[in-house]
Amino acid sequence: MAQGRPKGPLVAGIVAAVAVVLAVVVGGVVIAGGDEEQRADGTPSPAAGSDPPGPRESTGPEEGDSPAPAEEELTLASGVKLPLLPGWTRVESTYGAAVNTTPYTCPLKRERCVRAGAAVYVTPEDGDPETVAGDDIEKNAESSYGAPYYGGITSHEEVESKPVEVAGQDGYLIRWKIDNKKDPDAYVESVAFPHPDGSGQMLVLRAGLDIHEDAPSAEDLDELLTGVAKGSVVDDGSSEQI
Repeated sequence: MAQGRPKGPLVAGIVAAVAVVLAVVVGGVVIAGGDEEQRADGTPSPAAGSDPPGPRESTGPEEGDSPAPAEEELTLASGVKLPLLPGWTRVESTYGAAVNTTPYTCPLKRERCVRAGAAVYVTPEDGDPETVAGDDIEKNAESSYGAPYYGGITSHEEVESKPVEVAGQDGYLIRWKIDNKKDPDAYVESVAFPHPDGSGQMLVLRAGLDIHEDAPSAEDLDELLTGVAKGSVVDDGSSEQI
């Protein structure tokens, strides 16, 4: 697919968005690539200013539409990768830091969304993993399932809040079940953890998925988390690399 940016709602193309407008991110986020900057270790760094991966593939507002609200800018993490689960694909130019799933037309038909998405970002927040995850979860939900695409979040329920281990690091997970004005409803989660390279950099995994027969089960969120690893995926045009 053409390079795009990860945006709010689980929009197709989580990284130039995650999805997740978690493509993953998260649910409906879109991810877009950018000019590659070279890291000191020779690994290209994901573009800064990426939208969260999520449920939508942004093509821009149609004529006569009001522009979507400005979204926060996030930087995709480098040197950390997500597993490639059955039914998921890697987002191009993210070196393994973002994945998403099946695209579809968003409920309000402004964009293309995806059924699920996830991406790992560098977080600008300070604090321990529990604090960072707590500060991020609402932003994640609004970014992945924003009003322009799903009509707005009408309520949410915290279904999990617990310490977790991520790539050998002590992290913290918060998962919400959200009710959207326009179906589908969804799960979103934010997981904060230190970078496994020992740099002390704090990362946040944003993930989300629709509650829908065409979406993965919530068990995939658990598998994504346990499969986070140090490293990167060579961007050679193949989305099938593990």
